[in-house]
Amino acid sequence: MSNIFSENLKKSRLNSGMKVDEIASSLGVSQQTYYNYESGNREPSIENIVVLAKLFGVTTDYLFGLTDDTDTKIAPQTPIKESTIKVFEKIPAG
Repeated sequence: MSNIFSENLKKSRLNSGMKVDEIASSLGVSQQTYYNYESGNREPSIENIVVLAKLFGVTTDYLFGLTDDTDTKIAPQTPIKESTIKVFEKIPAG
């Protein structure tokens, strides 16, 4: 796994304010194992990567360095105006 993953993992932990013992307990690993994830000496399982992302409120894409956006929220849907619906209803199907 890349250094980017390890760096983003550590940043996420520091930003979350969580303690290593809490994180390790949530993952079912020792504190040393978790520190090895942050130092790049070990790789967490896919399942634990998902747990880490959820714990820190970031995306797995962020952890892997595929995006700088840490926001996990889905953008709210904008309601469709009634007038727009009527326009689409006039379009013939097929």
